[in-house]
Formats: sequence, structure tokens, C-alpha cells
Amino acid sequence: MVEVDGDATHLFIGKRFKVRDLIEQALNGNLDSFGFVASLYFWGHVLEKNSKIALDILEWIISSNITSRPAFEYAYARYLIQLKDFNSAIVHLETLVGESHGMAMTTLAYLYRDGYGVRKNANLYRKYLKNGARTGDPQSRTALMHFYIRKGGIISILMAVLVFLSNIPAIIKLAFTRKYNGRI
Repeated sequence: MVEVDGDATHLFIGKRFKVRDLIEQALNGNLDSFGFVASLYFWGHVLEKNSKIALDILEWIISSNITSRPAFEYAYARYLIQLKDFNSAIVHLETLVGESHGMAMTTLAYLYRDGYGVRKNANLYRKYLKNGARTGDPQSRTALMHFYIRKGGIISILMAVLVFLSNIPAIIKLAFTRKYNGRI
């Protein structure tokens, strides 16, 4: 058993958890709790930082094919990006793009914009950014709104306003439920 301070807590998705409870739930087979424990290991919050353990846990969760697998596969891809393993991250992002995962599309767009693991490609950047926003994901829509604002010009600013207005129902749903499934 991992030793942690009995009062240690951590904030996940707007909710505070006792770390000891998360670990206990994980040891009792709760895969979502395992995912949270992976995050603690990856970032070194409360538990000693160990990205290898974090990635091993997430690989195991992803292979179990639970309903929350896309969220954990996305976290896995993001961790790989943090570790500069762009090629492996892209494989997972492309899998998620095939499942219409908005943030995976947006993250892939950023990789094409910046040339991480892929050749810079402005057309693919815009394509994945727009497709991510079309899934209804609020963060992807916000990224597209920022794209239009940076682009400048009256038409681009109007496009940004339209994206902002389309995002309002999703933001309200997220604020009240702390959950968002990509649909309005």
C-alpha cells in the first residue's frame, strides 16, 4: 500500500477527493480511481512523481475498454506530449479523432500548427480546429474562437462571436453538472 497523509486531498474536475480514498477505490478495482491515481503519479501531487507508473496505469485502463476510456486515452496522449513523445501521442489522438473526440482534434490541430511530431501544416491545423469545435466540445469551440480573434478583421471577429454564442449552452451545462459529454 502506498503511504499518504490521511488528510491529503486533490482537486479533480472541480471536486476535491481524499487521496487515500482514491487509492483504496483503485485497489478495489475502480478504474476511474486508477486514472486519478495515474494523474497524481504523473504530476507528482501527493505521490512521488513517476511518469512510468502513470503511463502503465493508463495503458492498462485503456486496454480494459471501459466507457470512460476516451477520457483516459486523451490523458495518456497529453502525458505523452508532455514527455515529448509526439509520435506515440499522435497515434492515440488519431484513434480518438476517429471517435469524434473534440479535444483530441484540437490537440492534433496544435501539433500541426507548431510542427510537433508532424510537419507544420496550416490547412490541417484549421481543419482539425474546426472539426473539434463541430463536436460541440466547449474547449475546442473556445480554441476556434481564439483562432478567429487572432486572425483579425471584421468577418473573423463576427465568426468568433458566433462561435462564442454557440458555446453558451455547453458552458451552462458544464457549470451546472460538472460533466459534459460533447452534446447539447
